[in-house]
Amino acid sequence: MTSKEEEKTDLIILNYNNYNYFFLFFLKNSKDDNVIFKKILKKNIQNYLHKKWGSISLIETTNKFILIPEKLYLKKDDKKYLSFVTKNDENKIKKNLSNKIMCLYTSNNDFKLKQKNIKNFHIFSLLITNQPKNNISNLQTNIFLGGDKIIISIHKNNELYYYNHFNNKNDYLKYLIILYKEYGLNQSKNLIAITSIYDQDAIAMKEKLKKYFKKISINKMNENNNIKNIFNLKN
Repeated sequence: MTSKEEEKTDLIILNYNNYNYFFLFFLKNSKDDNVIFKKILKKNIQNYLHKKWGSISLIETTNKFILIPEKLYLKKDDKKYLSFVTKNDENKIKKNLSNKIMCLYTSNNDFKLKQKNIKNFHIFSLLITNQPKNNISNLQTNIFLGGDKIIISIHKNNELYYYNHFNNKNDYLKYLIILYKEYGLNQSKNLIAITSIYDQDAIAMKEKLKKYFKKISINKMNENNNIKNIFNLKN
């Protein structure tokens, strides 16, 4: 990619793994809107950050977050809200509002970005904003796989019932069965929709789940253009 092309390109950084590496998404602003998708080691990320990009957006996957309905949210209580999940200073608090839900979080960012006006998002705000808006009469479970994270949400139409994410080494199968019982879901009738950065990870998860759940679909990121849908940061 030439320097002129980079100046017209948005750099989107997904905090994919908190310890080893980040994923970089390059979304071109040209008419073809092609996506270049690369995994970059954390130690090499500065080789990309010193360049002049059209814009830079950082997507956080930190567990240090809390969700508050907009109607109940009070700005003066930001530090109090986050005290339940972290002891970080109030000045480090960031926030996104999505679907009438305020997400407060602290950044995992420990590298310096020289470019000004950097957008910062929690993965929650992107996945919830871009969740399927089908007119479904039953609760649906969405699973997003990315690096060391499994992100689970349960919704009906555009209404969120549940959201959480955790390390993929956890026993997510047992966790899903408990969630189904808690929300009165039917393992034969309620849909599980899986989206993954790597299609093979989604296929492997489906194979593991299909012994216990009957309705499972896979949203292939490349085929359905979900990279651009999920990480559409223009608004």
